[in-house]
Formats: sequence, structure tokens, C-alpha cells
Amino acid sequence: MVQRQRSEDSDPRLELEGNLRIDQDNLDECLVEQPGFFYHVAEEVANANARRDTLKLELEELMAEEDGKLRSAAARAEEKVTEASIQNHLRTLPTVQAAQRKYLAARTQSESWAALKEAYSQRSYMLKELVALYLANMHNLGVERGAISARGQLADAARARGEDQRREARLNKK
Repeated sequence: MVQRQRSEDSDPRLELEGNLRIDQDNLDECLVEQPGFFYHVAEEVANANARRDTLKLELEELMAEEDGKLRSAAARAEEKVTEASIQNHLRTLPTVQAAQRKYLAARTQSESWAALKEAYSQRSYMLKELVALYLANMHNLGVERGAISARGQLADAARARGEDQRREARLNKK
């Protein structure tokens, strides 16, 4: 299962990416672990989305605050400003640029967690397929074993009939 206590240095996404691998020789364990892994990834997606949305809100609030400051300064100076000039000026402010970069990084993290969640969904489908394939192979092996056994029984019966016929032929000669 996913270890909930990690060292400060470990990246939970890397650990969960490593757990995507399916051990075909241990499908039962993979099946048991899958819901826990999926839940943990889904939880991380929700947390990443919350961080992203918080930073987006902070960026929008910062933009509104800086927009208000620019418009007030322009009104006091009795300057005429266009929307385009205000937007261009806002984009050049270091505080706005830093907030945009933080938001973009959070969005990338959110999308990365969402991709991992999708990979775990695919893992779930693959586990179902592998189990079905495994069961089909077991059934086919059972059929093959049955066929081999039946062929062996037929051969044994043929040998026994042959022995009986030879014995009967010897008795008839006497």
C-alpha cells in the first residue's frame, strides 16, 4: 500500500508513478492495492487543484488591486489611459509576473497529477483485462489437460483392447 509517512525529500508523485507497474505474477496483490493507490492520487489531484485555484484567485485579486492603483494614479494625473495600456502595464509588474509564474507552476502540477490519475484509471482497466486473460489461460490449460488426459485414456483403452485381442487370438489358436 501507499506509505502515508514519507521523508521530507521524497516526491509522492514519483513513488506513485513507480507503483503503476503491474506485476503479472502477483495480480492479486495489484488488485488489492489499486483502490488505495487510486484514492491517494485522486486526493493529490484535489489538493493540487485547490492550490491552483487559490493561486489563480490571488493573481486575479492582485491584478484588480494593481489595476485600481493604475487607474487612480491616471485619474489624479488627469491622464487618459486605454484598456490595452493598463493590461500591458500590469503584465510588466514584477509582483504580477511572479504571481503568474506561481499560478502556471501550480497549473502544471495539477495537470501532472490529473495525468497520473488517468494512468491509474488505465491501470485499473489493464488489471481487469489481465485477470480475464489469466483466467482464460487457466481455463484453456484445464481444457488442454482434459484433452491430454482423454487422449491418454483413449490410448490406454486402445492398448488394453489390443492386448485383449492378442490374448483372445492366442486362445483361439490353441
